[in-house]
Amino acid sequence: MKSVRANFEEAERKALQTLDEYSVADAPVPVYEIAERMGLKVVKGTFPDQSIAGLIDLRRGHILVNAKDSPKRQAFTIAHEIGHYVLHRTELDSNPDMGVVYRQPIGGETDPMEQEANGFAANLLVPEFLLRRYYHWAPEEEAAAIFGVSAEVMRYRLQRTARI
Repeated sequence: MKSVRANFEEAERKALQTLDEYSVADAPVPVYEIAERMGLKVVKGTFPDQSIAGLIDLRRGHILVNAKDSPKRQAFTIAHEIGHYVLHRTELDSNPDMGVVYRQPIGGETDPMEQEANGFAANLLVPEFLLRRYYHWAPEEEAAAIFGVSAEVMRYRLQRTARI
């Protein structure tokens, strides 16, 4: 059942659990490897609609990412799709079209499941324990480069990590 509000705490908890399960201890987080170890093959392709960043196809066990996107955008899309896989697998099984990701600013999404997948992705790519390690000596843009994320994703994480 689709929730009315995004559960960001659960998204963060599951992202940290995923990092622990795959023994991730440093940045950048190897999202391609995590996806592959989960049994999800990452495939780069093009879409007729360039507003599509990627999709997850559980029938084939694929995450398809837009080959025209930057590597940082592709990493976020993969992390987002892993988030759907971890958080919403039951819903994906019953509604495969749900796994299509359209370009939205990270804080501009309104659908709770998309918000959760974005929260999962941000926490997977920039977990607080690693952010604490790097942020105090690396300026925002340099920290974004260390984590392999856009400045927008770094700002999103810093705004939501009051404990830094």
